[in-house]
Amino acid sequence: MEENAHKPAKSLSLILLWISILMFSAANSIIAKLGLLGAHHLKNGRNPISFCNILFVANIIAGIVLFIIHRKSWKKQTLSTIPQKSWWLMLFLAVISGVIAPSLFFIGLMLTKVINVVLISTLDVPLTLFFAWLILKEKPRIGTVIAALITIAGIIITFILHAKNPMDMEMRMTMANVGKGSLGHFFATVPKIGEICIAVATFFTIFSVEFGRKVLRQVPTGIFSVFRMIAGAVIFFIIVLSVFGWVHFADVFSPYLWGWMLVYGGGIIAFGLFLWYRAMQNTNASDLSTANSVQPVTGIFFAYLILSEIPDSGQITGGIVIIVGIGIGLAATLIAQKKQRELETLPKEEKFSPKKSQSYIGL
Repeated sequence: MEENAHKPAKSLSLILLWISILMFSAANSIIAKLGLLGAHHLKNGRNPISFCNILFVANIIAGIVLFIIHRKSWKKQTLSTIPQKSWWLMLFLAVISGVIAPSLFFIGLMLTKVINVVLISTLDVPLTLFFAWLILKEKPRIGTVIAALITIAGIIITFILHAKNPMDMEMRMTMANVGKGSLGHFFATVPKIGEICIAVATFFTIFSVEFGRKVLRQVPTGIFSVFRMIAGAVIFFIIVLSVFGWVHFADVFSPYLWGWMLVYGGGIIAFGLFLWYRAMQNTNASDLSTANSVQPVTGIFFAYLILSEIPDSGQITGGIVIIVGIGIGLAATLIAQKKQRELETLPKEEKFSPKKSQSYIGL
């Protein structure tokens, strides 16, 4: 009774869930806008709000926020129960999901339109099903498989048909701030490199989630989420120093950077996570499925509102196909969950062992 007293009411939880979804939907556009602001306010020829600075500072802020939320999990006796093998696996996943995936995602975000980022990121739908089947041996329902295939078709249409980014490549490279050496030349010359980075980042992200579900079942979520953020920030810092040198982080303490990062970190990361965790106390999988399904639409809306991006014909065509796929997947999920609830109301002797729902409901 005491625990339930601290839970928000169902209606309030739904409001908090939708507010957090809207905030997360706006995050991509806000980051791209920050990179653009930094490119117009260079400091000694450097972008103070480069992807490296944003990623490093954002990971630190997110790690602190998550530690505050999950501080009760960080007890000495709890930490002592985690085997050494699990710590190494957490470190491995921190490199993938805390360094490689976000680095590629941030670079892609600076090198392509946010609308492309939103649409191509829906690749997580089929990838979640694939890795759940490959790693966890979970058999997906036919409805979710059809939805995943339609989503892939929409992504391919978007990738092939969308118009070239009208922004000058030099400006985009200034936003990304990956240097002018061989790495910078690679990103500047490979066609549609931004879209490719987003797709690869999504691949690594979903792999880390599903692999983590298999090998870190005994590790509390609060411990791994904080460890991933902080360890990822430290490892990323070391890698960038070894590749670019200290000069790449010369502006990491810039008041201009921290002014905007406190707005982004406090407003999107901290407040968004707070609302999300509060909402999760009294919402179910159906609520989460429905809220997640609208993210492509809200993401495109914020791209227009914040960056004045207007979908071209290729993005509209691909987006419609993707939304149809997500809609079919959502319908399959809700139908399966309804059957599950009906089954749970049957007398014990009439029940049978159903297969666990494996459809994608968001990360």
